[in-house]
Amino acid sequence: MQVNAINAYSNNVNFGKRHKVNKPVTQAPASQPKHVSKAPLYAAMVLMPLGVGMTSCEPYIKATASATANAEAKVIVTDSLVLPHDTVINNDTIHQNDTIVKNDTIYIPQAFEFPYKLSDSINIWRGDYLDTPVEGDNGNFKGKALLYMSALRQWDYNKHETVKLNLQKSDSTELRFDHKIYDPNTGALLTKNDIRVTEVKPGDLTIVREDGSETDQVGGLLFNEDGVKTFAHSNGKDKIFVYDKQTSGENIGKYVFRGTVERGYLNTAQYGRNILLNGMISEGTEDHYINAQGKVMEVADIAAMEPEQRWEIQ
Repeated sequence: MQVNAINAYSNNVNFGKRHKVNKPVTQAPASQPKHVSKAPLYAAMVLMPLGVGMTSCEPYIKATASATANAEAKVIVTDSLVLPHDTVINNDTIHQNDTIVKNDTIYIPQAFEFPYKLSDSINIWRGDYLDTPVEGDNGNFKGKALLYMSALRQWDYNKHETVKLNLQKSDSTELRFDHKIYDPNTGALLTKNDIRVTEVKPGDLTIVREDGSETDQVGGLLFNEDGVKTFAHSNGKDKIFVYDKQTSGENIGKYVFRGTVERGYLNTAQYGRNILLNGMISEGTEDHYINAQGKVMEVADIAAMEPEQRWEIQ
């Protein structure tokens, strides 16, 4: 699969400023940095270096039901009308894959759907561009699903952040991740969001580069985290360029350069695998995710599982 840079201009951006190693956080800083509430781990962990075509799969069956059964109940097989692929409709209740959906529009997959090419690119970028190996890596980044990544936010009291693949929501055109942040002392859940990752083709959106110039001839990935949209592309080597969608001001509707995600420069013996956020938290800052870990699994092995088994690996 092609993993070259999407746009040549990114190779000319100046990233020559000298890095300064961050000292470990031993106590709460006097003030929170800008954007500290934003959670860019998904940008560091699951950005893709380029837009790719998606595999085509059979369409979903769409059905609407007003169910009276408990939504958490297990499958109830009856002698009612049986549709293809073991979908059962009984008294307006939909039973599929051990799940009953009440009072909602449901989508019942007819086959295992997964954006294989997208997943390959994500893992090539993670393993090669950021040099962040995870459990299950064997030097071949193709044909694997990134099940999860986790790390500590060194600049933010070492809060624990995770992104976890949601196989039930993902399909042939979109990857879905559950994004969470935890208190490092109590383990309490502080943030829980849904991330939708889709392809961006040249012409789909306009970016404003760091130097103020604009273009719409760039492809990459769009991250939609509960309505907050971020675009990213790579230089094809070792940097991911990140842009925030503007919802007001002179650049409303455009994506303005925010910063880059790069290989970390901290000592791995002390900080584990680490990832540099260059200008991501606030302008001119260099911050790190530390103790980055994760896991991949062969997509073929996931596809061979029964649906109930797939959900259990999450």
